[in-house]
Amino acid sequence: PDSMTFLRDYVSKNIPCIIRNAMSRENMETMGQAKGLNLDDLVDMFPPTQEITVDVTPDGHGDCIRTVKAYGDSKRQRLFVKPQERKMT
Repeated sequence: PDSMTFLRDYVSKNIPCIIRNAMSRENMETMGQAKGLNLDDLVDMFPPTQEITVDVTPDGHGDCIRTVKAYGDSKRQRLFVKPQERKMT
């Protein structure tokens, strides 16, 4: 969809969606190299006392649909999972 339709139908309603193949790995790597930034560079852009929110996951996958065993339940379910958010300075 065009950007306004996407904004209206998904973003404004807080509906999760999966965007596949938006960029190739080569394009992502090229963009990262062109900007020359890594995580340390981004963190250094903030003053030392600035609090930032960091998303933490056990395997790098958050805000996605995962097959998991729910606590206290023996069967596996497909659930939308979110990362843990930690405030850091």
